[in-house]
Amino acid sequence: LGLSALARINILILLPVVLAWILFVDTDGKSRRLIRSAAVVAGAFVVILPATIHNYASSRDFVLITSNGGVNFYIGNNAEAAGTYDPPMGINMQADPTTRRHVERALGRELKPSEISRYWMGRSLDFIREHPGKEAALLLRKAALFVNGFEWPQIESYDLSKGRYWIFRILFVNFHWIVSLGLVGMIFGFRSWRRFFLLHWFVAAYSLSIILFFVTDRYRIQIVPVLSLFAAFVILEILPRVSPRLPRTWFAPALFVLVLAMTRPGLFAIDKEHLVSREHIHEAWRWSAVGDSGRALEEMSRAVRLRPRDPEPYIQRAAINRDSGRLPGAIADYGSAIAIDPGNASVHYNLAQVLQEAGDYQAAAGEYRK
Repeated sequence: LGLSALARINILILLPVVLAWILFVDTDGKSRRLIRSAAVVAGAFVVILPATIHNYASSRDFVLITSNGGVNFYIGNNAEAAGTYDPPMGINMQADPTTRRHVERALGRELKPSEISRYWMGRSLDFIREHPGKEAALLLRKAALFVNGFEWPQIESYDLSKGRYWIFRILFVNFHWIVSLGLVGMIFGFRSWRRFFLLHWFVAAYSLSIILFFVTDRYRIQIVPVLSLFAAFVILEILPRVSPRLPRTWFAPALFVLVLAMTRPGLFAIDKEHLVSREHIHEAWRWSAVGDSGRALEEMSRAVRLRPRDPEPYIQRAAINRDSGRLPGAIADYGSAIAIDPGNASVHYNLAQVLQEAGDYQAAAGEYRK
């Protein structure tokens, strides 16, 4: 658990599940339940402790593992959230991955990592308090997205990669089949709930840890090994019992067909152009990282052509232009983004900085005032 948490801190939601299993479900070690529980907690946190010590030494701030919890919670819980990964508008997550520069500009002072996290968490909690109905609907949507068969991208798109790499086209077993068979297996496995307690609650607890934030495939995929066990349980133990002479045995295949239909990838209206545009943006930043600004700008321009009324591709292309010293291009792109979304303070600020670098102090001052 400790080692996994260093890669995915949300796995720690499984810790109370393991403790509940030791204290209330497992019948083999009754006399040593408290000792075993303490050993599990100590074992996990001994592995995590070096990361916490490092964080304190580098920032004089108590951060268990990562301080990105606040902004990740905000991405999935705000007025514009759709339940998937869409970073806050106007923030370049490549250049400012912790959002430190953005938040310090907003508050006008230097901040510790935990204070940046609390800033975003506070904005999310304000939204939840003011719009409890919207938040409830958003949680239901994220639960549906979580079990949906579509591969929700964050950085690379699995579906777009299938068009580039032949290996993905011949590997026909996908998340849709595994989640459908796996959910049916979990339902039939409830009869042996003690035996399958850790497996059931791993899926349930880990799913909750994603649904509370936002759904993306590279975080969701951690439940696939356990769902595969339940899927195999259906294939090997449940389906062979189907018999024409016993109508009740047809419940399992009927339930599978129902779940398969309810989790089909096409159930949600997905803006494919948005996904492709975002893929071009990520590809552009990969070219920028290796110093090929020309290829980077080509990819950014493809994103702009796909979504000419979306300010984000212009903002991202402006950042590439600015990083490569093409200040007139950056000024033009920030201007295009502002024409689409005049109320975005971050874009006005970024434009002001570029104008200042270009020596146009009067125009820069005007953008700062805005």
